[in-house]
Amino acid sequence: MKLKMDITLPKLKYKMGKEPVSGFKVIDKYSDFKYIDKVKEILGPEQFKRIEDSFLGPVLQFCSQNLYMSGKMIYTILTKSLVTKKDKELWFHFGGHPMRFSIIEFLMVTGLKCTEWLLDVEEEANNYEWAGWEDGHLPDKLIELMIEAGEDAHDERFSLAMLQLIETIFLHRYSKAMFPTSNLQTEQHMDVLLNHHRGIDAYEMLLKSVKKAVENSLEKATYRRVPCCASPIDLGIRTQAAIGFL
Repeated sequence: MKLKMDITLPKLKYKMGKEPVSGFKVIDKYSDFKYIDKVKEILGPEQFKRIEDSFLGPVLQFCSQNLYMSGKMIYTILTKSLVTKKDKELWFHFGGHPMRFSIIEFLMVTGLKCTEWLLDVEEEANNYEWAGWEDGHLPDKLIELMIEAGEDAHDERFSLAMLQLIETIFLHRYSKAMFPTSNLQTEQHMDVLLNHHRGIDAYEMLLKSVKKAVENSLEKATYRRVPCCASPIDLGIRTQAAIGFL
């Protein structure tokens, strides 16, 4: 008995050899690595090692190598997009092979927590005065708070430093964007800081940004910049690693 199988392969966004060639030169990357050195200077080697030993360690190690993502490479990746119905995934093709970029691959590259954290932090008391702020904050404000906390406030400085790096590397929506007060309220608690699902927020931000760029920016002949909020580093690293297996 033969079973009839109807398998539909995903369509290419652009046919091979027909990818758009624009005046693209730069990717607008809003993630900011300059705060890594600032945080390290404030904390000192001993306290900063605590951050290096956390889930941010691999990301910090990569950033310390002063590697910059090629705008041309990112553009090439985006032009090789596959059209799928999977809203929470990105698919590309290289050498005739499909390649997926999902929250699983994002977790593998960044180390950020990508599972729901169920603790109701609103019921917990504030540990620090800044956790009760009602207004949003800019990255430089967290630097000021770290300095004001003093050298002996190890846990407070650690919380502020971790939040500083997570926000500026993965959650920066645009230049001079303010971050919500809810981040301060949650990250003040050590158990939440180390287990909160910031990876979900960061991945969805990157996903939305890439999808928007693919839909609106690639075919503009005079377009010079493709905006990509958060950090395209994870996408680029994952792609480079995958290409090696093809």
